[in-house]
Amino acid sequence: MEHQYKGMSYWETHFHNKLDQNVTIPKLMKRRALEHPSKDAYIVRPKPGPRQHITFRNLLRDAQLLATAFQEDLGLKKGDFVIIAGDTSLEWILCDLACAISGIITIRCRVSLLTKDILMRIIKDNNVQVLFFHPGIKGEFLEFLHNCLPTK
Repeated sequence: MEHQYKGMSYWETHFHNKLDQNVTIPKLMKRRALEHPSKDAYIVRPKPGPRQHITFRNLLRDAQLLATAFQEDLGLKKGDFVIIAGDTSLEWILCDLACAISGIITIRCRVSLLTKDILMRIIKDNNVQVLFFHPGIKGEFLEFLHNCLPTK
């Protein structure tokens, strides 16, 4: 059967049976990386810029490396809270998947919607350990963070 998205990355969703409650996103990614290592997992089009492609194999590999760095270099552990601030990008996707692999709980925030009060409430209510933001964020947001966040 020809699918209308032939050649594009997609997951078939034929749920005729009950969903397995033990399946997690990291487990699904591992399965896809084994089944379709060279197939695109994500195609992201940053504004401005060309499309970025990443295969299931490379996405899983990069996310696992990042998960290890989160644990070993930042000392993050299962159950810790982090904020991911920024627009959807390949870096955001990798960061989110690395957190899922590590059992780190993510709070996703759009930079344009953050105020000092909202950010401070999120940090306080969840004992946030780390705030990740896209390296392309400059100027006003960095100044905003500098004014909001406590220094150690």
